[in-house]
Amino acid sequence: MKKKFVKVMFLGALTLAVSTAVTSCKDYDDDVKNLQEQIDKITSNNPVSKEDMQSAISSAITSLQSQLETAIAGKADNQAVVALQTKVTELTEALKGKVDASKIEELMKDIESLSKEVNSVKGSLDETKTNLEKEISDLKKQLENAASKEEVDALTSQLAELQTNLTAVGQATKDNAATIATLTSQIAQLEDIQNDIKALQEADKEFVKTGDLAAYSTTEEMKELLNSELASYMTDTEIATYVSNAIQTLKETELKNLSDDLTTYNNTLTTHINAWNTFVEDSNLKTLKDVEGKLTTLGQFDDAINLALTEGKYDDFAALVTQVNTLKTNYANCVTTDNVNEKVNAALQAALKDNDSEFAKLSERVAKLEKEMGAMKNMIQSVTYIPTSSDRKVNFVTLHAKKNENDAEFGEPLTGASTQKVKFRIAPATAAAEFATNYNVEFSADQAITRATSNEPMFGIVNGPVVENGFITYTIKSNVKESYSVCMHVTTKDDKIETLGKTDITSDYFAAILGDKYLVDAYYEANPNNTIIFYDQDGYEAKYNTGKVVLSVADNATGTPTNDVSLDEYPGFDVSRLVTTFEVSNETYFKIDKEKGIVTLTKYNTPSYTGQTGDVTATVAAIGFYTKEEAKSLGTVSVMKTAKTAEINYGEIKAIWDAANNPIEATFFPLATIYDDPKVQLTASEFAALTGTPTQTEAKGDKAWFNVAEGTNVLTATVKAQAPEGKYPIEVIFKSEDEARVITAKATIVVKYPEIKALTVNESFWDGEINNGKVGFTPTLDDDKQPTKITTEYILSNLFSNYSEVQDAVKAISGATLAISIPDIDKISGVTYNAETTKLTFNKDAYTGYQDDGKTKATVKVVAKVTLAGVNEPLQECSAVVSIKNISGSWVAGKLTVSLDDKAATYKLAEDFVWNDMRGKAMWRNGKEVADKNDFGTEKPLSIYGLTAPTFKFVDAQGEDATCEYLSIDENSGELTFTTTGKGYEFIKPYTTYVKVDAKSQWGDITGYKNEKGDYSIITVTIPVNAQ
Repeated sequence: MKKKFVKVMFLGALTLAVSTAVTSCKDYDDDVKNLQEQIDKITSNNPVSKEDMQSAISSAITSLQSQLETAIAGKADNQAVVALQTKVTELTEALKGKVDASKIEELMKDIESLSKEVNSVKGSLDETKTNLEKEISDLKKQLENAASKEEVDALTSQLAELQTNLTAVGQATKDNAATIATLTSQIAQLEDIQNDIKALQEADKEFVKTGDLAAYSTTEEMKELLNSELASYMTDTEIATYVSNAIQTLKETELKNLSDDLTTYNNTLTTHINAWNTFVEDSNLKTLKDVEGKLTTLGQFDDAINLALTEGKYDDFAALVTQVNTLKTNYANCVTTDNVNEKVNAALQAALKDNDSEFAKLSERVAKLEKEMGAMKNMIQSVTYIPTSSDRKVNFVTLHAKKNENDAEFGEPLTGASTQKVKFRIAPATAAAEFATNYNVEFSADQAITRATSNEPMFGIVNGPVVENGFITYTIKSNVKESYSVCMHVTTKDDKIETLGKTDITSDYFAAILGDKYLVDAYYEANPNNTIIFYDQDGYEAKYNTGKVVLSVADNATGTPTNDVSLDEYPGFDVSRLVTTFEVSNETYFKIDKEKGIVTLTKYNTPSYTGQTGDVTATVAAIGFYTKEEAKSLGTVSVMKTAKTAEINYGEIKAIWDAANNPIEATFFPLATIYDDPKVQLTASEFAALTGTPTQTEAKGDKAWFNVAEGTNVLTATVKAQAPEGKYPIEVIFKSEDEARVITAKATIVVKYPEIKALTVNESFWDGEINNGKVGFTPTLDDDKQPTKITTEYILSNLFSNYSEVQDAVKAISGATLAISIPDIDKISGVTYNAETTKLTFNKDAYTGYQDDGKTKATVKVVAKVTLAGVNEPLQECSAVVSIKNISGSWVAGKLTVSLDDKAATYKLAEDFVWNDMRGKAMWRNGKEVADKNDFGTEKPLSIYGLTAPTFKFVDAQGEDATCEYLSIDENSGELTFTTTGKGYEFIKPYTTYVKVDAKSQWGDITGYKNEKGDYSIITVTIPVNAQ
């Protein structure tokens, strides 16, 4: 089932690559790369999860919808466009077999009619096409007047991108209706797949819960996913009972751990299928298996017919759709549970006989159809260039060399150097296999900028193409002297037009950039497979021919400076013109094949050859042109005896993290383990004579290593101070002087962190997860009846019920630390923290609720960590955001509308406005701080909470600061009076302004000050007509 989903989803998503909607080349490449990465993740060998599949499908739908929006831009509201999309959606449903053939025929005709209408409507793409054509025309004029090669190359690259975009726009505007229809259908198909996956997941969960196979046929979506003709098996009591019993053991063991991951589902479903097949075999229901095969064949007939309908051949195949559906129904009736009984077997055989006759006739007709459609599958729909660089350039280099050493100029052009490979995606991929057989190809440069003509093609094809997985690669040779914008032009061969139809399409463009390089030298760069020859192994050899020829080239005719490039960069270069000759020194002991670079000994099984060495060199000589022909060293080959080897593994050695270097004693590495190994068999003195070299060392920065005692080779080990928890493989290699004996001792040091009891949060204060919690503090008054001050200090260690116990454990471990911190506390005004006492203090007079910038809301976060020196990750970490209980109090509003009739009067806007503290006691009333000391022990109750008295100011209807030339307000008392201007102005219509009572609290919102019902801090002030 996974394969089915992935295949459908892959094909649906892949349509992005051949869509005719328009994006820039870079956007196109990025989209395909992004989608391909998701598809690769789904089709890899790793388990496929529902998240992977849903993510890829969602990405595909989003990209297709974006392309659809581009395709219908400027005419999305046109009735014909809307109707076309509706009909395409209906046809998508119809092709699933939900309606009869006559309906399909009707929809196809409607779409054909609407397509003509849609193509006649002008949209944004038409304007885009016109603009692109003008840009290309202007660019060609610039090319004609280009003064330098650099300018030509840059303009050519721009032209290639514009021409590629124009090609895509041209295709979309030429048959805009087809683009809209295709994208609409693709989106609908992918949305169906999303629903199918969801249905499958729900069914799988239900099966895990109940163990009943009927879970896979309870929803309409699942019935569609399963063969509808076989769905009845799932509900048959006898069969369901049999399968249920057959997998009972599986249910009790595997299913309890079963998740909704689709990979696990695949394994479970396979078990079910096997159980069902066993049941069929045991029951001798061979006839049903035959029917199932015919049903599968009918499904394949459906595919062929749908392809024909997509190509517009519905007149020929409408009857076939009806015939297929009828036969599928008839066969389904043959396998209903009522007929799965030996008593009615005779009736079953009679029914099958009639249907088999029809089946044979249908098979013949469909075979003929498939033959015709097979040719249609090889029709090319699009050819897309696959760039190898982000700038979409293909560099054709003419390589120049000197004829002789003393020549002043590089006058010898090297034939074949100006050759490159270009790769294209063929759609459909099935057409790629016979591409060269069916189509003519030429590489066309933009003739509008051609300045010279020649009998040979401007870009000729070298040898045949390479075809692989829907891609085709051509090797082409440049025969021009300037840079061009180039595309691949594809036409059907004359003898294939009758079967494939006439095709005449071009790929998108690439920039063919010409350049010159100057060959100074050539040398051989080797990567030998080994540099040692064992004299006691007849014919043992060292191969130095595994490298490549490297060219030293210059960018200018002076020959300097040079840079090295592989000969592979010039695929058309005649490699026979460079001859590599290999040499080896010390010929008494070594000989070499000068052409193949293989070094052997002059004589084998001669111990005296041990330790002999020879220098291997290679010289690259040129035929017909000059190179320096200097011998280049490829390394040294040496001789030794085949070593007798052994490997001893002491296994895992446990160690506890330490702040200092931690020694591992010799008792963990007994030497007898080495002596007694069957491959070693040495005495203590013989082993002590070997030289031991640890592979890991402190100097190399390793975390653990072996130590070898001089004279005895006794082994100990060291774990570096503060080495993090983990496994550290160590080894030491013992060798004899002639290296004929090699013993490797290994071990794995497993470092564990010390066990420290975990911090336990105090649930009275802490809410939520231990590493993402919330803690709240409530400031306390010094007196409930007449307070004079409030306490805003908190001991953070009290957040943990076992803080002292953990702290004592940490102190006992050198290098361990337990600390509580407040990150970024230095950015928050009015908040201080003492790490030693863990006291957090909010200064009520300095705390504003914001960071120092006055704009960013302050977030106080407490973080407790247990750490080890030198270890990046903490052993334990607890964190929570600190909130202070809102002590802002509550607000009681006075009159919120005031009419100013008397210009001589003073209006007390603060009257009846009250600001109460958190106990409900008034701190500020009628524009003044309450100073009677009845409910507070001070005449300045606002100061207890670090608050300041509200002020009054003019604002507009939205609450933003404003001015009023007719009125004046006392910002402290809220007394409002007319200005001289206001008194002298005669108001012939009402004038309205607004006054805000501006109260602020750093502790949070003031209850009743402003909420979803209204703003109770703004007073509407009206000056009526003819105010006196």
